Amino acid sequence: MRSIDMADLATILVGGLSRFLGQKSELELWEKEGGISLSVTSNGVAGNESEEEIMKKASVRFISNQALRFLSTEFIPSCGITTQVVIFPGSVFRQVEDRTIQKMLNLAQACNLVRPSLELTWLICQALTRKKLIEMKLSKVIIMHDPFNGSTQKSWRQCYMSRDHIGSSRIVSGNSKLLSNYGYAFVVDLPPISPNN
Repeated sequence: MRSIDMADLATILVGGLSRFLGQKSELELWEKEGGISLSVTSNGVAGNESEEEIMKKASVRFISNQALRFLSTEFIPSCGITTQVVIFPGSVFRQVEDRTIQKMLNLAQACNLVRPSLELTWLICQALTRKKLIEMKLSKVIIMHDPFNGSTQKSWRQCYMSRDHIGSSRIVSGNSKLLSNYGYAFVVDLPPISPNN
């Protein structure tokens, strides 16, 4: 039986033993598949903020017009809710022919991961600083949220966070290729941790 450290104990106290065991089993699966995990906590900030405020909080030099229109969409924010994020580098697939968007979506599903909501997409953009991207050895992280309104099954756009800006990438079908130095972000399909749990 393995030992329980202070972080484990805090998780048990917040979410209960059954939740803790579920998180640990999922985490082992993500790690086995090469996933990088981090957590984000909602801060009560809505998406309809100014470009200047978004750039200030995300610590970037500029944000593309398409990404700005998506991220600034109005939604009802939550506050104090913590969600686990998992980022898979494109290099998790050793064979180049396996590096496709559809393969990445299949991997996420096998690991019980889902697409981030609009609010979580915004929080992930804030969390992924230049320093963190360098530590992850990634030049860009594509956030695998639901496609923009108006997208088709054959073509859609995903927001990404690079080391100096936020933009959006056009993806053409599930056969679009992954890049080994890019990351692809999903969230854990478990109830998020809130202060009241």
